[in-house]
Amino acid sequence: MEKSEGLVIGSYRLNGLLGSASSTYFAENVHTGELSVVKFFSGENVDQKFWRGISSAARAEVEKDERICHFAEVGFVDDEIYAAAPYLHGATIAQLIKALSRQRDLTLTPLHERTVAWIALELVRAAQVTLREPTLPASSDRNLVLPTEYFVLHSGLVRGLDRRWSWLETLTSGFPLGGHEASAAYRSPHVASAEAGQAFSILVMLWEMLVGYRLFRRNTLEETIDLIQEGTVPDPRTLNPRISKEMGVFVQKTLMARGGVKLSVIEAKLKRLAQMDGEAGVTAAQALMSTIFPDELVGISTKMQLSMLKKLEPEVPRSVGEPILPPNPLDAFLGGRDPMSQDDSTTCIVTPPIEELQRVAQLSWLEDEAAPRMRVVARKPKRKGKVQAGVILAALLVIFGFTLQAAVRSGGNTRMSEMSFNPLFGETPRATQMAADPVDAELAIEGEDVEALPMGGPREVAAEVPSDALPEPNLGEELGAIEVPSEVVPSQPQAQVALQKEPAVRTASPAYLPSAPVAEESVKEVPRATGDVLVNAPAGVKVWKDGQLLGTGRFSASLPFGEHTLKVESEGGGTSYFVTRVRPGVAAIVDIGN
Repeated sequence: MEKSEGLVIGSYRLNGLLGSASSTYFAENVHTGELSVVKFFSGENVDQKFWRGISSAARAEVEKDERICHFAEVGFVDDEIYAAAPYLHGATIAQLIKALSRQRDLTLTPLHERTVAWIALELVRAAQVTLREPTLPASSDRNLVLPTEYFVLHSGLVRGLDRRWSWLETLTSGFPLGGHEASAAYRSPHVASAEAGQAFSILVMLWEMLVGYRLFRRNTLEETIDLIQEGTVPDPRTLNPRISKEMGVFVQKTLMARGGVKLSVIEAKLKRLAQMDGEAGVTAAQALMSTIFPDELVGISTKMQLSMLKKLEPEVPRSVGEPILPPNPLDAFLGGRDPMSQDDSTTCIVTPPIEELQRVAQLSWLEDEAAPRMRVVARKPKRKGKVQAGVILAALLVIFGFTLQAAVRSGGNTRMSEMSFNPLFGETPRATQMAADPVDAELAIEGEDVEALPMGGPREVAAEVPSDALPEPNLGEELGAIEVPSEVVPSQPQAQVALQKEPAVRTASPAYLPSAPVAEESVKEVPRATGDVLVNAPAGVKVWKDGQLLGTGRFSASLPFGEHTLKVESEGGGTSYFVTRVRPGVAAIVDIGN
């Protein structure tokens, strides 16, 4: 079909060739005056189903009740297919990335892998240009799409993205955003240089587009960075078996590489992967990508782009009834309102899409249930260390507690029994104490908490080992010639004296000492478990608890486990209140300023 300037194709009037291209035209929507690009290609070289799937996924970035800009029209002219899209430059790639990384169905298409490689190559090229010319303003080349444009919301032009990605802007620009993002960025697997940051973000996007699954899904920044540092990033082939071995190994290994990866390494690898023959052939992939993002538009110079855009920018008619969005790359494609402003003049009106694109795709990657194979991604790396530390601490406390018991039995300083560690062997079960802590309660709910160690008090031990349940063993027969030192086994009078001195604290006798009496009145007098509270207050400040003076200034006191409200009276007569929690094995600190 012969094409010429002024020819109307569908809803678009051709305004001239795009550079030296022979099949790509600047066009104007005859209904809205919107500046667009129309690409013609041979129907036999195009996988229409895949193209329409991408278009449908791209449209799902906004709500159903909004008018949006999208791949506006697809149709047939003689033996050719034409596709019209807004004049968006590199922003089309940014939208395509989001579509591919959130639609897992698209990852099963034969063209998918080479399409993803092509997109990543464009991002590498854009990153290299900005690195060579760091002073180049971001708006001077509207064809470039940086990795940060996909992740970052600070410009106010991109909507529907995850704010947790904003830390990547720190890596790519070297400018710390401060606070949470900055601390996370500096803990990344790579140095916070521009090239390392660009390479790292491109690799993350490449992994996501290949598997159709977000690497940051349900993870905090620190957890995801730890995930990468520990080398537990899943092989993409476990989530998408159609990915080639070469591509899967390349993405996984380079993403976890220590010290960063150069952009030139990624570029060389992707060039070869993008040219690999597949089921649909290289021609189909090239036609597909040139439709969405024309090769001729990619190669056009900055000067020619800006001059042609200024020359061809139409006078937007105002008689349609609603304001028309001016040609703004990112915001025009995403449509709707700028999330950072309250301006209602950004409504984008387009012609109705083809029937296959009328249904807005429902993205479920945020809410779907995690498959069993994704447990390694969804787990929290730091939680394992917390559980191990808790087990070690519990074991040390148990050993120290039994050491205190031995000291009391041996007739030592009985004041040792009043230390803050003694409540571990009181009436409060350890499982109940741990559940009071929010962190331990969360672990217990998820089934990752360690089992409570048997640390029952004398009442529990007496119930488990009654005096008449076991026969009295003959130590001579059981242990042979081994003698039991006299200082380890206290005599009967010593045990009775210890019980008389401390009737409120009692330990169970070992099974091989049946002669130690079990006094019923001693068991009933076991006090409520308590813990230490350390108060740091200026001199003269009084601290009260339930009408009872605990102390003044800097002092320590013992309170039962749980929450307590302390009343603080200053010398000037002012009154304030502090709430503290007393837990076993940990001294609660109350710091009262001047």
